[in-house]
Amino acid sequence: MSIYSLQFNQHSTNTPGRPPERTSSYHNCPLSDILVDTLESCDVTPKILSPPSSKLPGLGLVFPQKTDVSAIVLSNSNVDFPPSTPSVLKSTLSSCSVLLLQSEIPWSINALALSLSPKTCIKILDLGGSFTPLPPTLALTFLTMNESESVRLLKSLNSPPLPPLESSALILKSFPNIEYVIITYSSSSVILSSRSRSLKIRPPKINYMDGTGSGDCFRAALSGKLYVNGWGTDWEDVKKAVEYAVEVASKSCESLGAQRLKVIGRGGGQGSEAEELGFGSRLNSMKDMQPKGFRNDLESWIKRQTEIKGLTCIDFNYPQHINPETDLEEVKGWMGKLKTGAVCLRYPKKFVGGAFTNVEERLRREAIELTKEACETALKLNCNEVVVWSAYDGYDYTCTTDYNERYDNIVEAFREICEAYPDVKVSLEFKPTDENTRFFTIPTTGMALLLTRDVGLDNFGLTLDFGHMIMAGENPGQSVAAVLRENKLFGVQLNDGYSRYAAEDGLEFGSVNPKMALEVIFWLRKGGFKGHFYFDTFPLKLDPVKEAERNIETVKKLWKMCEELEGESGLESVWGDWEKCKEKIDKVMFR
Repeated sequence: MSIYSLQFNQHSTNTPGRPPERTSSYHNCPLSDILVDTLESCDVTPKILSPPSSKLPGLGLVFPQKTDVSAIVLSNSNVDFPPSTPSVLKSTLSSCSVLLLQSEIPWSINALALSLSPKTCIKILDLGGSFTPLPPTLALTFLTMNESESVRLLKSLNSPPLPPLESSALILKSFPNIEYVIITYSSSSVILSSRSRSLKIRPPKINYMDGTGSGDCFRAALSGKLYVNGWGTDWEDVKKAVEYAVEVASKSCESLGAQRLKVIGRGGGQGSEAEELGFGSRLNSMKDMQPKGFRNDLESWIKRQTEIKGLTCIDFNYPQHINPETDLEEVKGWMGKLKTGAVCLRYPKKFVGGAFTNVEERLRREAIELTKEACETALKLNCNEVVVWSAYDGYDYTCTTDYNERYDNIVEAFREICEAYPDVKVSLEFKPTDENTRFFTIPTTGMALLLTRDVGLDNFGLTLDFGHMIMAGENPGQSVAAVLRENKLFGVQLNDGYSRYAAEDGLEFGSVNPKMALEVIFWLRKGGFKGHFYFDTFPLKLDPVKEAERNIETVKKLWKMCEELEGESGLESVWGDWEKCKEKIDKVMFR
């Protein structure tokens, strides 16, 4: 195993964050060179303490510090070993103290590593990622999982979801060679169980920002604490190590999680981020104002979007644009450099009586399975976002429905989908009314936020549509701020329209309500929104390529304007004083 010691140079001023002390990797692959180059550009000196032992796949990094731990897994980690690996791996693992495994890694790797590791080695398996049924003879020190992963494991044991302590007890009973089970329940608690006792650990109160990578930090801290202190696996040592890991994982949630590395010294502050924003635009709009000889099929729509300057991704409707019969590799070829931004549900007319809220259980089940298909398709397109908008989940007449039952149907549906696909961010796009449904079951931002709390899973959130918020009589900036406050804003759809009841105009963003548009961007910046901007507009009489380009430029301009409204002398410094607020806004908008 290659060991690197990373030390900050004296008088370093460029390096963000706290200095990492150590990182370990399987081998010195090309990604290691990239890592070294990046660290050196940040004025960090990497020093190789031991040479790489082999050309094994995967590169994992752990950065332990006194009060924090960061963990990174680089790409190409989840590939199978070459045939010559066992003999090489045996020498690598012969003196292994702690072995970290994940279920998403091919099980042959996990099984081989377990068989070659010493009996005294502390073995930790995490159930994150794709799920593989576990062999009943599996021998581990720790089996770790979150709530949704525990539900999947219980399901493989033919058990329904159970309360925390009952879940741990059944898992330990089903796997007699596992010493400890650890289940994390979001930010509420962590359950540590052995065969003789259990402990409920409550995380400390924090200023939550982003939970991405907190599970990796938890396992890194757990293994690091046991290894560095030379602790064994008796209850008291394990209890202290898990309490430490909970504290570290909680601390990691106070800053942004996984992010793209940015080149240091390029300058420009936040305003330069305008050139790095992600943009998608409505694929169906490519049917408008067709050029001569246009074939009007999926390939043509996609290729027309590749002509849009500044566009970075394509959002597909499922099963309208793509379905199980679609050749996804062919679709990727048409996309060129564009990526898939999200897969968006468009339920067929057979669900006119409701998708998740249909009174027929058979149709509700079909809608749920169709949504799972969309999740599977998203993953195949290298995308982890699925947006659910149902034209039919609601009612037309009063006194005709059980509102609470329909709402419960929606909660149960989203919970099942999110538990089945924990690596997919599933979001609801609410709408107050529509020609298909006069009253939607989830008609407002407030009701949608209530839904996120009742579903109660980290990978369920909301996508907010500017026009839908206008239709609901809301101030979009306030709605965006509320959802960001709950860390549930997964996506935004931008457009504009006049404030007429039930009218969805789909006009260019900022064309009707420019100050509302500015405020939305202000709050997206303030709340650290990291998703892509999708333009849900209906050009109809306009060239859709040029219309999309204007939308992109509008967002970039507003983004840079909002940079000027930030800081100690910015907009927040005069909140409550309309005249001074207007003066600052006019200064950036009308010059």
